Amino acid sequence: MKPADDPTSLGSILVDMGLLSRENLATVVELQERSSLDQLLGRLAVAEGLISADQLEEALSAQAGLRSKSRPRRALAQAKIVELSAALVKGAATRLRARATEVRKAHTGQGYPAVSAAMLAKSDD
Repeated sequence: MKPADDPTSLGSILVDMGLLSRENLATVVELQERSSLDQLLGRLAVAEGLISADQLEEALSAQAGLRSKSRPRRALAQAKIVELSAALVKGAATRLRARATEVRKAHTGQGYPAVSAAMLAKSDD
């Protein structure tokens, strides 16, 4: 089984957590393969600025849990992965809404979606 196919490999966990895209993982694996030093994937991802050291620690903790012989510990690790992934998605949605509000304010002077440029133009008539 290749590491990319192993759900307990660090790369798979980072992707499942939403911390790395498959493309970023492929880039880090390629860097790892080209490195003359024996570089660890997680450290390379941190060095490349793709994840933080704290995120690496969370992923390594989840990996240890997934590889545990204890069923409850494996379940907790899986729940942690899902929880972090959901938090990242929620955070991204919040940032996207905030950016949409900024753009709307810049173009219409209003931050509320109920007020459009067309409505503002009609009120000037």
